[in-house]
Order: sequence, then structure tokens, then C-alpha cells
Amino acid sequence: MGPSGGAALITREAFESLGGFDEAIFAYLEDADLAIRMRLEGMVIALAPGAVVWHEHSATLGSGSAAKNELMGCSRAYLLWKHGRGMPLMRRLEVHLTDLIVYCGKALIDRNLGAVRGHVRAWREHRGRTRPRPSPGFDALPFVELGPLEALARRLDRRR
Repeated sequence: MGPSGGAALITREAFESLGGFDEAIFAYLEDADLAIRMRLEGMVIALAPGAVVWHEHSATLGSGSAAKNELMGCSRAYLLWKHGRGMPLMRRLEVHLTDLIVYCGKALIDRNLGAVRGHVRAWREHRGRTRPRPSPGFDALPFVELGPLEALARRLDRRR
């Protein structure tokens, strides 16, 4: 879909034309939101196969920490609120089911409910606000098809 914020290069002109990062996202998935908006504007996202980047995964808050899980849950819920109207109903339900399974897995593996707290916080913060209209072309964006069980399996693999 798009580059990781830890390994992306984007021109200032492109970044500013999109309004920069969405300030509603404090951390985690701001790069995914930016990539969605880039694609919707018809911008080209390219891979640089010769590029080398060192990025320490979860160095800021720690993998599996309650703080990271809470921010991730908040960002996932916000992105679904922001862009979800562009998804078919069944796809939205699948995303909710995936979140439920992954959050249960996080609770068991990481022994905290940070992701659930973040998800609930985001929904509370946006309850009653007008959701953005569906973006034309959203349904044609190339998303990774990742079912609930595969998402949980990936989560378990990271902890091994």
C-alpha cells in the first residue's frame, strides 16, 4: 500500500500538498494514512530496491507495551472512522473482527488491554462528529488482504 514512515522518502511539495500528517494521529499509522491520501491524489509510490534503511522496531515505547498498544488501537480505530465509509460493509465487518481477534491476542500475549483502551478512546473522541465522505477511488486502492487468523498468527510470530 505504501512505505513505512521509518523508511520513506517524500518530497516536501507532495507532503505539503496533502496537508502533512493528520494531526489526529499522534503516533503509529500516520504513514499509512499519508499513503492512502497519496494514492487517492494519484501520486506514485515507488519501491527503491537498492535502498538500505536501519529501523529499530518499537524502539520508542517497546513492542507489546501498554502505551504502544493503546496508541496503535487508537490509530486503527481512527483510520477506520476516517476512511471506513469507503469500504464495503462486509470489509468493514471483517476489519472489526480482525481487530477483535488481534486485541484479544494482544491482551493474552502482552498481558495488557492497551489496544482496547485506545480503540475505545478513539471512538469516544469521534462520536457525534461528522465522518469524512467516502473518497472516490478508495475501493480501488491496493490493500493487503489479511484475515483475522493470519493477523493473529503474525502477532504471535513477532513475540517468538
